Amino acid sequence: MSKFSITDEHQWAGEWFLPSAPDRQVPGVLKWSGDASLQLNGSLEPVRSGTFEALSTAQHRVIHGLTTSGHKVTLLHVQKTGSGLHMGSAGVRFPANYRSSWIVVGAHVLDETLYSSARFEVPGMDLWLNRNWFTANIDKEFVSVVMRKPEANSVEIECIDAVVELAVQVMTGPFGPSTITGRSVGSVITRPKAKRSAEWHLDQMGKVLALMAMVGGTSFAPRKIQLKIDDGIPLDILVALKASKECGFHKHHEFYMLSSDAGLDVGKLVQGWFDLFEQLEMSIQLTLSAFASDDLWLHVEFLTLMQCLEGFHRASYPGLYMDRDDYDAVAAAIVGAIPTSLSSDHRKSLKSRIGYGNEISLAKRLGDLALDLDANLRSYLLGGNGKVPQRWVDTRNYYTHWDESSRAKVLSNSELHHVNARLRHWLRALYLDRIGVPYDKILKAAQGGHKDSQFLLQIGGASVGRVQIGLDKEE
Repeated sequence: MSKFSITDEHQWAGEWFLPSAPDRQVPGVLKWSGDASLQLNGSLEPVRSGTFEALSTAQHRVIHGLTTSGHKVTLLHVQKTGSGLHMGSAGVRFPANYRSSWIVVGAHVLDETLYSSARFEVPGMDLWLNRNWFTANIDKEFVSVVMRKPEANSVEIECIDAVVELAVQVMTGPFGPSTITGRSVGSVITRPKAKRSAEWHLDQMGKVLALMAMVGGTSFAPRKIQLKIDDGIPLDILVALKASKECGFHKHHEFYMLSSDAGLDVGKLVQGWFDLFEQLEMSIQLTLSAFASDDLWLHVEFLTLMQCLEGFHRASYPGLYMDRDDYDAVAAAIVGAIPTSLSSDHRKSLKSRIGYGNEISLAKRLGDLALDLDANLRSYLLGGNGKVPQRWVDTRNYYTHWDESSRAKVLSNSELHHVNARLRHWLRALYLDRIGVPYDKILKAAQGGHKDSQFLLQIGGASVGRVQIGLDKEE
């Protein structure tokens, strides 16, 4: 297990040098607090007369170090942030400061170094996998604690030519006459058939955590990272992941859906997600960003979620009224009918709009996405008869195009609050459906203990017999 957590602060004193000049070692201190800062007492380059300006601007992508605690350390993606020239009784000094988003502890590596495997320790993952790793058996005299045998879910992902594993380690601490300790830790492991870069391993980890976030209804982030070169000793990695948030759930009922409640084994979930990710990566990233953003203004959240739905449709369907080749002839005829008396800018603007004239409307896109889902599920999630209310479309169009004809139909703030909740459920259901989760499992999750599910119950599903805010009057 890694000794170094991304979320903790670390400090190493030692000697630091460039890979190209290992004999020129400079004392300094490396600190980690979300990212790396290195303060050196001197210059990494030889100092010659008239070279200070060159020293102050020199950049080095990689810096190696030997720490006083006995570690080999590498800084990658290094940027110089400052340097100086000081003269005094001790002579002339050229201190320098560097920052980096990557630290490798345990070896001297380069930017181009490739790795055979990676392990990412992810808080909350063991809970999402829905296993009781410790159970207690009670008899008349003793209480015995049973530790579940660790298990792994491995799947070969053809599209990345690698094996991805979701594993859990179960560990116990020292036993004493009055104490017993134990914990379980979930990890994502990547094993490509051919060695890959550190960034590649991080990208695959991100895809798995995106799946867990979509299914589980919360953010996940790695706390500890290790990389291996061949079958050597694991290297500890510290990398800046400022946008990530660890899972904060501690009970099974807090999740939107546990892996065991999806109606599929974990391997099929992972395989289906990687296949889908190839097609819908940008839409997935925008959707999960919206889900993970706290306290978005209602209007911003609404527009973002509508954009997510449009992106999902554009990546999934052609979205055209007629065949492209057939429309080319129509577009040419319309362009030819533009009056020549119009200014060149006006003509250019009209040609551009005609170029998009074959794309179906937002209302039709949303209608298609609603029909992707089972009738009972979409009725519960969207409310009413399961159709997309026109006012949702009018509100999006008003705030996008500032069309005054739509202003009277715009949703109020209280209505937006309720509609946003439905949009979040709708988006999650679309993705779960695409990776093969049965409709009844999605509906059960939408009625479960997750905070979004509880709010949907409060504002009214399809058959609760109360006023549903944000729907068209006829619904």
